[in-house]
Amino acid sequence: LGNGAVLVGYKPKGESDEAYSSAVPVNAGNYVVRAQIAATDNYTAGEASANFTIAKRPATVTAAAQSVKEGDAIDGSVTRAALSGAVSGHTLASVTLLSTSTATPTNAGTITPSDAKIVRSGTDVTANYEISYVAGALTVEKVIRSYPLTFYADGAGETVRSEERRVGK
Repeated sequence: LGNGAVLVGYKPKGESDEAYSSAVPVNAGNYVVRAQIAATDNYTAGEASANFTIAKRPATVTAAAQSVKEGDAIDGSVTRAALSGAVSGHTLASVTLLSTSTATPTNAGTITPSDAKIVRSGTDVTANYEISYVAGALTVEKVIRSYPLTFYADGAGETVRSEERRVGK
């Protein structure tokens, strides 16, 4: 074998040859790798290239189950969702969590995650993932409310009986 210097370069597929770089690609996409071998006294120079793809990695964002009191909003913070399947060091920076009922739910349902942002050391790497979302259960505790009721005997405003009624659960 010859001992000519070997130069390896990478570029995004479709870019001009000036785009070749020694930096190994890490993001999802289509690329070309090229190896160039310098000529020696016994061998002529040679070159070969090949196309390759870095596929998006599957990841799942799961909303945590929550229990709220009737009329209270769900906790929409990123800590109420979990990221699985991501590369070590990649974290969930943000996610949208919505209940299936209303912003202040009155009935049980689900919490649906969407629009996740995955980062590596503060850099957005979401484009490198094929994200699936899993809803979490939403339990709504019915609130018991009391309302005073006053009954009048006549038009003079004399109270005959006053009591409190409970409405709800």
